[in-house]
Amino acid sequence: EFLGARGKILVCRLIHENKEKFSERKPHLRPGFHPSSLQPKLARALINLANVPLGGTIADPFCGTGGIMLEAALLGCKVVCSDISDEQVEFCTMNLKHFKIKSYECFVADATKVKIDADAVVTDPPYGCCASLCNSDREKLYSKFLDNAYKQLRKGSRVVMMFPNKVRVKSKFKIIAEVDHYMHQSLTRHIIVFEK
Repeated sequence: EFLGARGKILVCRLIHENKEKFSERKPHLRPGFHPSSLQPKLARALINLANVPLGGTIADPFCGTGGIMLEAALLGCKVVCSDISDEQVEFCTMNLKHFKIKSYECFVADATKVKIDADAVVTDPPYGCCASLCNSDREKLYSKFLDNAYKQLRKGSRVVMMFPNKVRVKSKFKIIAEVDHYMHQSLTRHIIVFEK
């Protein structure tokens, strides 16, 4: 029995089979490695939630080593990467070059003040102890970033963000979707899709 289809015949047609080699882009195989980098399939899922048109621009103001931006660029999006850490921006640039991404912007900037000229933002901001942020500092950072993004993004634009364990932030954005992604025993990432 398949989804309550007892006594019925189901006929399906394969429309598309994704034969991309996501495993070749795993974080530990990139030249600029950091253990908190997202797996390629999860990064791609976040990008899909942004609903950006083909050839549109996606920004990641907490780009880290560039995993999200790598997947966005491979989909044909224009990418704008920034991070407050010189080292992370260097790693991001290294990774984009390694995978032969030719067109991108990558620079050092504070996510709470950076100019955002994009169709959407997709990001996984710092959340753990290694990022040296306690809960109240983290919530302030996320709120300030969302305020900055809201002022600059066009109506209908989306921000797709991952949060640790259902952190709540105040924002003028409308929440249009939320989903939990279990990572391990002490961490379930909470994905929120905001829309202006």
